[in-house]
Amino acid sequence: MWVRKENEEVDPGWFSQSAVDLIVVLQGGLRCEFDDPASESTNLCAGDVLILPADTRCRAYRWPREQRDATIFIAIYPKP
Repeated sequence: MWVRKENEEVDPGWFSQSAVDLIVVLQGGLRCEFDDPASESTNLCAGDVLILPADTRCRAYRWPREQRDATIFIAIYPKP
């Protein structure tokens, strides 16, 4: 799935997938926060890859927030 984050609000809720999700950042910066307090937030930039285990509750948004250009990433996960 191709994802573009630009001028979006930070979602107050959490997202999770029932399968492993692979995030590949193509442009800009992306901040990933996790619902589990034991998991540290992470900032990704172009070229970074993040592997999200199944059922990991998280949210991701353009980072830094004042960044003018869109953040573009690919989310790869198995299709049921």
